[in-house]
Amino acid sequence: MAERPFPPGYQWDPGKADGNVGKHGVDFWEAATVFDDPAAEVEFAFWTEYDEARNRVVGQSAIGQTVGGRVLLVAFTDRGHIIWIISARPAEPQERQKYEEQARQRGFIV
Repeated sequence: MAERPFPPGYQWDPGKADGNVGKHGVDFWEAATVFDDPAAEVEFAFWTEYDEARNRVVGQSAIGQTVGGRVLLVAFTDRGHIIWIISARPAEPQERQKYEEQARQRGFIV
């Protein structure tokens, strides 16, 4: 895959990103768009096995396979002014349902 600059505010390991596309079918460029979803739900420090807190967000992609995007789960860590994307995958059915229910309750989905 050709190298392209990171979107502002985001970074990741290019090799890990290529592997993620093969494993989960999700490009990290698409994963970064989840952070722009106002209905996205963030769970902070869900995994602390490493020296830094790992967080995850479930939200709708702006450039997914459907007209409205697709719901993704993105694992990330905060490195100062940079969001470091660790992995991304399509949300499981129960994760998507929870996202949609919470978004509806908060007025983002009618």
